[in-house]
Amino acid sequence: MRAFCVFVALLAAASAASGMDMAPGPAMEPAGSILELLQMNADGFSTLLGVIQIANLTDTLADPTLVATAFLPDNAAVEATLAALNISAAEFAADSPEDLARALMYHIVPGKALTTDQLTNGEILQSLIEGPSGELRVVKEAGEEYPYLETTYGQQVPVIQANMAAGEAVVHVVSMVLAYGNMTFGAMPPSDELGGMGPMPGM
Repeated sequence: MRAFCVFVALLAAASAASGMDMAPGPAMEPAGSILELLQMNADGFSTLLGVIQIANLTDTLADPTLVATAFLPDNAAVEATLAALNISAAEFAADSPEDLARALMYHIVPGKALTTDQLTNGEILQSLIEGPSGELRVVKEAGEEYPYLETTYGQQVPVIQANMAAGEAVVHVVSMVLAYGNMTFGAMPPSDELGGMGPMPGM
């Protein structure tokens, strides 16, 4: 969990330094890779681009043949996550590139390039983090344009922008930084047993 907190803190520090507007950006044009898509929309993803470089994942995400579904936070999502966690960048020291890479790996589902139409309610997605802690569960509610994701940390995080082509990958923008934890979906109640609350804004 420390890696996640450092990941968020570094994103926040970069965001504050850039002084950028956190309003959602316009629809994104198709790109040749995940990295190229982010670079083409750098005003909205400047913080994430910085962490990708620190985590030494530039070459991986620049690969146009990478088949994956990516759920990525924009600058506004970083601010929302910080607010939900009630933390600041000053509270955490920088961690290793390997730990940052692992935190970022939870946002990537390899081997499948899935649009929101192809995602099914209750579907379990395996991120680049192996084992149950690396799983994400899809929740699609009637009348909602996009699904939200349940994480093994207990978050319910909406997809707010979807279906951007990035080489062989598909990118969706999420409203929070995704955090992995020790929960297993077999032990978690279905979302319709959570009091009909729908997606929650944070942890």
